[in-house]
Order: sequence, then structure tokens, then C-alpha cells
Amino acid sequence: MLTARSVVLTVVVVAVLSFLGLLLGLAQPPDREGRGADSYGTRVYGQRGLYETLEALKVPVSRGLVPPTLAARGRRTLVFWQPDAGMVALEPGHLRRVAEWVREGGAVIVAPAHEPRDRARPFRGAGGRRLLERETSILEELGLGDVWVSEAEGEPAQDPLDEWPTRRPVNRPQQTLAVHAEGELGFLEPLVHRVRVPRGRLQTIRSSQGTASSGRLRARVEETKEEQILVALYPVGRGQVIVVGEPGVFQNEFLARDDNAVLAAHLFHYPERPVLFDEFYHGLTVRGNPVWLLGRYPYGLLAALVLLASALWAWRAGARLGPPLPERSASRRSVGEYVEAMARLFHRTGDRLFVLREFRDGALWALRRRLHLGPKQEHAAELVRALARKDPAAAQRLLEAANEAEAVLAGMSPGRTRGGIGDHEAAATRAARKLGQCL
Repeated sequence: MLTARSVVLTVVVVAVLSFLGLLLGLAQPPDREGRGADSYGTRVYGQRGLYETLEALKVPVSRGLVPPTLAARGRRTLVFWQPDAGMVALEPGHLRRVAEWVREGGAVIVAPAHEPRDRARPFRGAGGRRLLERETSILEELGLGDVWVSEAEGEPAQDPLDEWPTRRPVNRPQQTLAVHAEGELGFLEPLVHRVRVPRGRLQTIRSSQGTASSGRLRARVEETKEEQILVALYPVGRGQVIVVGEPGVFQNEFLARDDNAVLAAHLFHYPERPVLFDEFYHGLTVRGNPVWLLGRYPYGLLAALVLLASALWAWRAGARLGPPLPERSASRRSVGEYVEAMARLFHRTGDRLFVLREFRDGALWALRRRLHLGPKQEHAAELVRALARKDPAAAQRLLEAANEAEAVLAGMSPGRTRGGIGDHEAAATRAARKLGQCL
């Protein structure tokens, strides 16, 4: 039966499940559900197959979702595969620091993306307004300003806008190229003979006369009967940059064709060099996502400890639910009435020795609490020593009052007196008054 209570419970359950689903979604990597042209991509134009092939070959491989400057450390291979040209132009500073790391001995594999016909389009806003002061490319920022990629064939067989993932054709034209290696890439010669690439927009490597590569993988294009450079290795300082002209050579659609997988296995495998695919320049980043950060050590552990400490504090300071405690009955006397009654009782007994001893012990107890001392230090000598560090005059008064009280107590005992009753009362009163002045 539909009641107000059931409606409220249903709304609460739906809200909680929605919140948990949101947290679960934020904790997942920004993989675009496999629809992107990146290492998460499962469509024909993605590189998920390349990533999982390296995993199957036991090559240490991972993805970088933060700026590559954090990954450009130690011995590793950074991979910039088909990065977005707009993001490269907007944030080139990270690539400059990567170039410094390469000159110190780092290694980079880069495959520039196909550029649209209107090269200025990614860098201009409404009305053709320039968005950047300087247009740049990933090869230029990595120290290869005299190296570029261009299409080896004439007019493309398809519209350049088909490169956008949502508009790519399912069955693209293909072609098989005969290849041969030379230089430092000569080890590929007996292993790689043919590679499968897209037809119509084959992108190859060009360079000026002053920039020479130390290794090349050449391909013969049947339509033009010319040899084009498909892969080139360039030394940069103590490091190296491997440029792959055609990014489609390792896409999911072509990886299992001909010798493409063999080429990938040998091109990406370096002993003691883990491979990291940069996804920052694909627009995949975890900026502003604290849930993803909580899944990384030690941030998750710290958050769990803070949460546990907060829960313990709330449990300790919170109100206990349960049956009410019995009400306290009202006292017959107030504190003032109790003190007055005990004073009358002590006065009627006439035992000035007992009254003075109790007053002395109470005064020493109060002073000990005020000076934050331990129970074993509730002696006049200890209190005088501690009080002298703060107030020497007060310490002297306490010493005189304590000595006088001890003298009175030593000279008075039940059944033994040295004078009249008035003298006894006066001496005890003076000693008690001096002790009271020390409080």
C-alpha cells in the first residue's frame, strides 16, 4: 500500500543509490567508455589493442592522466600517440620540460595526429580570432623543429573531418606496404616485412637536410612507386625520440594485420624501461576529481584514518541513547550550609589542634592543585620550592605560615597546654589566618 512512509523511504533509497553510483563513476578512470582515439579506445580507431598486447608480453605499461612532467623521471618510455594538436598548442610548457628530460637520457615515442586541412581552425575562435600567440606542434616542442609529418599521397580519399571519432567510417580503405629497416632500427629487418595502414591519407616523415635520423623504417607506396619514411629514430642529447609518421599503424583495426603487432612488440620494448601512454594530451585528466585521488596510496589511507578518528570522536562525545537515568534527589543542605554546620561542630568540640590540622591539609591540597603538582608533592617544602619559581614573596609567606602552623601543632596536644585557653585559640587563629592569606 502506498503510504507517506513508503514514499519517503523510496526517495531516500533512490537518493542514496544515486549518490553511490556517482561516487563509483568518479572513482573510475576517464575512459570515455572506450569511444576515444586513445589507449582506452575499443573502437577500430582506438589503441586498446596495442596497450593490451604490451601487457600480454609482460612489458610494464601504464597510463598517465596527469601532465607528463610528473612522469618524465627515471628510465622509462613516454608515448604520445596521436595527441590532440589543440591541447599541445594550449599547454606546450609540459612538453618543454619533457624535452629537457629527453636530452638527459629519456626516451619518447610520438605519433602526431592527422591535421585538418584548415590548420588554423583549432587555434582560432569565433570570427577567426587567434587564441594563441604562437602555433606549435609536439615535434617542435620535443626539440625536432626541423622534422614534420605530411601526407605521402595526393588528395585524401575521405573527408578530413571523418577523423573525428563519432564520424569515422566503419570499413576504411586499407593497403599493405613492403618495408625495410636501416640504421639503428636495422634489427627489425628480419622481423618486419609488411605493414597494414589506411589508404588515402598515409602520413609519412619529412625532415630538413640538417636533421638526420639514426634509424629508419622505409615503406614503398605502390601508387607513387616511391619510398617513404614510416618510422624514424632521432637522437636528442643523450636520449632519443622515435617518430611514427602514420598513427593508424597500431590502431585496433590494423594491429593484427600483417607484421604490425611484431613491429609494435619490438618498437615499444626496451629492457628496464616501463612504457607510459600519455592521456593528458587526449583531454583525459583527473583534475578536480578527489574521489579518484582517494583510490591512490597514501591518500586513501589518510582519508580512512581521518574518517575513523572522526567516528571515534563522535562516538565518544555523542549522547548515549537508552532508558533515562534516575533523577537525583535534592540535597537537604547547600554547600554553604554544610560548611557552616561543620564549623559549628568543630567549634563546640574545642579541639583546636584538629581544626588547625584539617585547615592546614586543605590549604596544602588547594595550593598543590593550583600549581598542577602530583599528589605525592602535597608537602610544604615541595609547594614552597615550586611556588618560588613563580612568586618568591608568596613562597616566603607560605613557608612562614607553614612553619608557624607546625609549631602550634607541635606545642599543642590533647591534655597538654602551655597557657590559657585564650592563648591557644589566638595562636591557632593566627596560624590559620596566615595559611588562608596564602590561598
